Amino acid sequence: MSDQPATAQYTDEQQTRELEDCTLAREALQTGEYAAAEELLGTLSNEGNLTAKVDLALLHLRELVESPDFDFGITLLHEASTSGMPMASAQLGAAYEKGAATPKNLSLAQKYYLLAANQGDPDGMFNAGRCYLFGIGTEQSTENAMNWIGHAAHLDHILACYWMGGIYLNAQYVVPDPAMASNFYERGATLGDSYCQNKLGIMYRDGVGRAVNLEQARALFLLSTDSGNEWGQFLLGQMYLTGTHVNQDLDRARQLFTLSAERVWLKLRSSSAQYMVKVSGSLQIAADQSSYTSWRRSRTMRTRILILASSISMATVQSETLKLVFDICQKQPG
Repeated sequence: MSDQPATAQYTDEQQTRELEDCTLAREALQTGEYAAAEELLGTLSNEGNLTAKVDLALLHLRELVESPDFDFGITLLHEASTSGMPMASAQLGAAYEKGAATPKNLSLAQKYYLLAANQGDPDGMFNAGRCYLFGIGTEQSTENAMNWIGHAAHLDHILACYWMGGIYLNAQYVVPDPAMASNFYERGATLGDSYCQNKLGIMYRDGVGRAVNLEQARALFLLSTDSGNEWGQFLLGQMYLTGTHVNQDLDRARQLFTLSAERVWLKLRSSSAQYMVKVSGSLQIAADQSSYTSWRRSRTMRTRILILASSISMATVQSETLKLVFDICQKQPG
């Protein structure tokens, strides 16, 4: 197993040919026929198909086969990475960063993310940039982070678009540039990302980085809402609550806030870790699933906490707050 950068080149023609050869195996993967997929991928892998090597490796690393072999999976990824397969390099980076299938090694993680990035993989670019930004397995470098994440964004990597928007907007690492932030959010929104749609909509609504355009803001919140995004549901609900560029409709607002709150609650219930709501710099409420359930039953306490949370613009918590306000006050039209 070599840790040296791969010198082989993985061409588009090779990728197209390999994907065609993997058609039956991938159909088996999609239908959950993992044993059949394992057999098909094993044959193709032995024939040198790099796509098959990666797919077979992931079957083992994700424990989707009867007898998963982590060492075998990592070996396959190394073989494909050394042969120039970008996705294999990116997956190796993730494996070394998480330490789930192989001992955790952050410097190796960044090494393979960079290898994937240099092989042209957008995921590798994004993750290499993320590691530079936070100093994971390497020295912190905002310049290198912006270079790699920005490169990924220009290759239509949605998460990279969102991150670049946040970096330029939040001014933690660079001089703030709302106009540049809005450009990256617009790119992500155009790609169909609901969170970028929300961010761009807020910028149109508030006149930050873009001229105020409430119609455009409403259209973006509606797109996000239609995709089921709880934040978009909340933001659109706000417009109906206040009658901002729409006819005030408290029933529609209540409906949107309820949908948003229910999605947030489902996400909370699905989490196996602690639930935490930060309501100020000094106030944190944390509980495990059982105590959180009982905490929810306390209407007064829940309302106070959520109202505090709404004061610091926690959108997903605000939606629950406003739903409670509707229930408590029984507000009527007019």
